[in-house]
Amino acid sequence: MKKLCMKKHVYLSLLSLSLLGAACQPGLVSPTPSTPPSATASASARVLTITSETNDPKLPKILVPGLELKVFAGSGKAGYKDGPALEAEFRSLGSLAQDEQDNLYITDYEDFRIRKIDNKGNVSTLAGTGKQVAQGKTGAFLETEFYRPGQMVFKASNFLLVQSESSGPRLFLLNLSTQQSQIFIKETERITNPPYHNFVLDSRQLPLAFLGEIYTMVVQNNEIFLATSSEIWKLSENQGLYHFQRYAGNQFVDPTGGSIDDPARNFKDGPPDDSKFNRPASMVFDKAGNMFVSDAGNHRIRKVEAGTRNVSTLTGYGIPESGSINRIFLGGYKDGPLKEALFDTPSKLILTDSEDILVRDSNNGGSMRLITKGQVHTLITSFNFTDFSKKGSLLFLADNKNLQIYTLDLSQLEKLKPKILKQEKPLS
Repeated sequence: MKKLCMKKHVYLSLLSLSLLGAACQPGLVSPTPSTPPSATASASARVLTITSETNDPKLPKILVPGLELKVFAGSGKAGYKDGPALEAEFRSLGSLAQDEQDNLYITDYEDFRIRKIDNKGNVSTLAGTGKQVAQGKTGAFLETEFYRPGQMVFKASNFLLVQSESSGPRLFLLNLSTQQSQIFIKETERITNPPYHNFVLDSRQLPLAFLGEIYTMVVQNNEIFLATSSEIWKLSENQGLYHFQRYAGNQFVDPTGGSIDDPARNFKDGPPDDSKFNRPASMVFDKAGNMFVSDAGNHRIRKVEAGTRNVSTLTGYGIPESGSINRIFLGGYKDGPLKEALFDTPSKLILTDSEDILVRDSNNGGSMRLITKGQVHTLITSFNFTDFSKKGSLLFLADNKNLQIYTLDLSQLEKLKPKILKQEKPLS
C-alpha cells in the first residue's frame, strides 16, 4: 500500500487507515449456529457471542453491559474457502458494502478478491483470481484482477465501485447485472495554478480522469463524493454526461503561510473554497443532507453543512506537536463533551437511524466510539475492525484480527443509551 509519512506518524490511504492500530434487515439472514444464541462457545471452544463478560484478550472488549457482538461469518481461520458463512475462510477483511437485495460484499484484500455473502448466508467469490496484478485487469468478474482492492461502495441500481490501492487505475466499476468490470476512474496529476486542474470536468468517456489519489468515497442520492488529501469532490451523471464539481476543501488554502512548524497548515474551517482537510477517511450524510467527515490527519470529525457547504469541526481537536520542524497535530483519547473529546486517526463513520454517529478510532485500539447528545462515549475497545455497514437495525463489522464478521443490534444500543449517557466518567 502507498504510505504517506509525516515525521513519526504514518498515514495510509483508505483501507490502510482502517488497519492502523492492528498488530505489526430486513437485513441479511444470519446462519443459525449449532449452539444456542446465548452460548459463548461451540464444541470447538469458538466464541459465537461476545459480551461485556467475555474475557478473551484476542477478542474485542465490550465496555457497555448488555451490548453484544454475534459472529455472522468467518471460521476465524486464515484461508480461502467459500460455503456456509460460519465455515468460510478469509485471508483479510477490508471494506464492506451491501446491495438492494441484502447481499453483503467484502474486499479480501490480501487474497485480491471480492467475496459475497448472499441473503441466505452463503459465501462465494464475486470477483478476482487471487493473483495480484499491478495495473489490474478488467473483464468477466472471475477474470478480473486487482493490485489490492481497497474501499468499496454500492451504487444503485447494480454497481459496485472498488478503489484500487497503489499505482494504476483508481476506481473499478463492477456491473452486478452483466458480471463485467471496467476502469471507471484513472488518476491524473494536478497543476498548481488556476483553474487548479488538468482533468476534464465534463466527459462522456470512461474511464474518467481524476486529480490524484482517492482517499475515500460515498454515494448519496446517486451522486458520488470523492475525497483527495485536502478536498472533497462531487461526481454527478446526467444522460451519460459525467460532471466533477469541488464540494468542500481546497488544496491551495494556506492558513499559515506555508510554515512547516505550524501543524494548522493542513487544517482550516470555513466556507467550502476556504477550508482544508488532511486525509479524509470516511464521509456520511444525515437526513438533512449535512455531511460528516472523519478527518484522519487532523484527528477531528468535521461537518459540511447542507446548502452552504460551510465546514466546521464537530468534535476532536488535534494536539500540536512540540518542536519547530515539520510539526503535525497529534491524536489523543478522551471521552466527554464534544468540545473536550479527543480522537487519534478516526477512520470510519456510520450514522444510526437516530442520527448518532459511530466512529472507528483507529489508533486508540480500533475503538468504537459513539457521538450522541453532545457527548462522546467509548463502547468497544481492542477492536481491530476495518469497516462497518448498516442494514435496518443490524450493523455488520469486519474484524480483521480474528477474520470474522460480527453483527451488532442497533436497537439494543438505542435501549442502552440512557445507561450510557448517565455515566459520570469516560469509559476506559
